[in-house]
Amino acid sequence: MTDAPSAEMVEPTAAEFGAQVGARIRRLRSERGISLTELARQAGLGKGTLSELETGQRNPTLETLYALTAPLGIGLATLLTSWRPVGHAHGVSVQGEAAGGHLLDVIEDAETGAITEVYRLTIAPGPAYVSGSHGSGVREQLTLVSGHAAVGRVGELQQIGPGGSAEWISDTEHSYQVLDGTVTGVLLITHPKLTPVAGNTPSRSRVEQNVPPEGM
Repeated sequence: MTDAPSAEMVEPTAAEFGAQVGARIRRLRSERGISLTELARQAGLGKGTLSELETGQRNPTLETLYALTAPLGIGLATLLTSWRPVGHAHGVSVQGEAAGGHLLDVIEDAETGAITEVYRLTIAPGPAYVSGSHGSGVREQLTLVSGHAAVGRVGELQQIGPGGSAEWISDTEHSYQVLDGTVTGVLLITHPKLTPVAGNTPSRSRVEQNVPPEGM
């Protein structure tokens, strides 16, 4: 009996990562029949910025990738990872101006079909990091390891410290505000079960549809 192939992957260079993410954005946009101009408008990005992302000429940041998830109807992990088995999609990092995330795992609920992405999140002191909607029914839960922060839906912020947790539905703008120190914690983003749309791709991809590459 032979061992199963390892799910570990070598961390790509910044240029390779940018090219891989750009190709995923372009493919997902094409599959959904959305023009570059329309996706840029829905995500609140410049058309030139999106074009440079798709062609790998601009390094993706956490803020720009988050902005694309709702219009594309996907989870952030779908943009960060190539195919990996659910439960082994780890080792990918993305940095933004105010926050950085490291994907630790992707877990599927066998009963409900919901997908939970697990990130190690770091937020630097400074202005609040505001994120747009992640789509209907998407839930976030943040547990802090260090620092103090005010987090949650805009206008409904919850203050938490080390060992404390906050949970909210992220179907509208929500923010992360450092109150003191550098904040680190574990962020769970849970997406509801996928419902295929006739004549289109599912509204949220389960980490690249969980379709293994040829030969696996």
